[in-house]
Amino acid sequence: MASEELTSSGYIKHHLVNLTYGRDAEGNWGFAESAEQAGEMGFWAIHVDSLLWSVALAAIMFYFFRMAAKRATAGVPGGLQNFVEMLVEFVDDSVKGSFPVCR
Repeated sequence: MASEELTSSGYIKHHLVNLTYGRDAEGNWGFAESAEQAGEMGFWAIHVDSLLWSVALAAIMFYFFRMAAKRATAGVPGGLQNFVEMLVEFVDDSVKGSFPVCR
């Protein structure tokens, strides 16, 4: 990878292969060592690094949303409450834009 030109798609492919866990062609479970091994693992391969980042980001968002909910007031909202409301409205607008039936 050091001698190759670094592109965004190459970077993503490299990092999705690093921690891919699944069953290889012989039926053994383990981490893929190359893109070919990751491809042979098929649909049920688990991208461990992506899974860990997803869980970590979900925990961080849950923490901030819970903290905002505990501090929420009926009067003038604080900065954290404004930020959380902005995120919720952004997701709501994105879903309504993607699925016109939800309107």
